[in-house]
Amino acid sequence: MLYTDGITEAWGKDGKMFGEERLIKIVESYGGKSAAEIHAAILNSLKDYDKPDDVTLLVMKRV
Repeated sequence: MLYTDGITEAWGKDGKMFGEERLIKIVESYGGKSAAEIHAAILNSLKDYDKPDDVTLLVMKRV
């Protein structure tokens, strides 16, 4: 997985950043799913966050 800091540095309404820990938890919980499902889960989790920077995400899995 490759991502820009626009993901981890997105701000929630509670004033907290999305952060690497939250990103890791999503990847761990969706690890058995397809790359597309992991990608969608991360972006869906970001929908309510303010993203002042670019958001770029690449998820790959070996098959």
